[in-house]
Amino acid sequence: RRWVNILLMLGCLSELRIPRSFSEFRRTFTQWYKRAHCGVHDLLVLVLGICILLFASIVCSFMLGYFMAIDQATAQPKYVYYYPHWEYQLDRNDPKEADIMETREYQYAFSREDIEQHYHPRMNGIQELTEFLRNRTGEKLKETKADLELYFETHYKTDGCGHSFSELRRRVKYDPETGRTIPDETTIDINQDGSPGRNKASAMAWDLRAAEGYDSEGKLEQDIHVRRHKFNRKTKVKSLPTKFDMETCADVLELFPYALDNARKPIPEGNLTKSSLDYAVWEYSFSGKMYYDILKYKFGWTLYYSDIKHAMSDKTLASYDFSEFSFRIYSPGKGYGPWQYEGLVYAAELYEDILSFYG
Repeated sequence: RRWVNILLMLGCLSELRIPRSFSEFRRTFTQWYKRAHCGVHDLLVLVLGICILLFASIVCSFMLGYFMAIDQATAQPKYVYYYPHWEYQLDRNDPKEADIMETREYQYAFSREDIEQHYHPRMNGIQELTEFLRNRTGEKLKETKADLELYFETHYKTDGCGHSFSELRRRVKYDPETGRTIPDETTIDINQDGSPGRNKASAMAWDLRAAEGYDSEGKLEQDIHVRRHKFNRKTKVKSLPTKFDMETCADVLELFPYALDNARKPIPEGNLTKSSLDYAVWEYSFSGKMYYDILKYKFGWTLYYSDIKHAMSDKTLASYDFSEFSFRIYSPGKGYGPWQYEGLVYAAELYEDILSFYG
């Protein structure tokens, strides 16, 4: 009989109209209660049943969203990492984020065997991989269109500033033909990785905008390696005086005034220390657009040497520790639009083919 009463109660519920005031609700509820012929116990059972249904619907909705997220993460090809529905998205209406380009850099670190077998002399290895890239991408990659840069790189440690940035470096540019410094082309880069590295939002927690008046560019980049990937927020200040240098945290804040805003205990009066790992860097690259002109790219060989003299010689073996090939892609719209899934699949497949090229 109790279940009959409950069914009668539900039937009466379907006939109710939405009350417009509390007094109307009380009157309507009293009429419904009399018509349903139910006791207090039956009413409690009904309320409990409704609560159970609501709880079950919430759990089902949560589990559905969870399984959809798992499917999104596992159904993708390797190295795609496309999660637009639950990953941090840049707000182009926010002045802090409006001018930040979104990029990805797919990196292959050369082994000792790679350097000795393919890059001695180095142009042999470059020509081998360039031929492969032409056939794979359809890009012309003419040697006459290649960019060549030579610079000396100095790294700084910022522990004395109250926060240790992932990277702070200076690059002094040299003429690759003469070995002489190029006036007023020095750059300073600051870089902060996400914590953990795969957390895009944590990388964006650091405001690394350059001060007004400096020629600069900002990126939110995803570094993709063979076995790991991470996000980092970076800014480059360009066209600085040739002998520009930094010694104190105040020098850093002159270029990047908001860099320490997120530090727990910033020490703007602190000092920088120079790393002992300074290198000459020889970089050979091609730039253009691929995949129906959607993806702006840069294919680059970055080879490290002990000094500028050795970096200018094609027959000098590059360092095994840091030398690499990488290609950077920009999101559609030269880095200012949202990522396109099909373009990322294309880039990931290209990366896998490059890894296969080197065995």
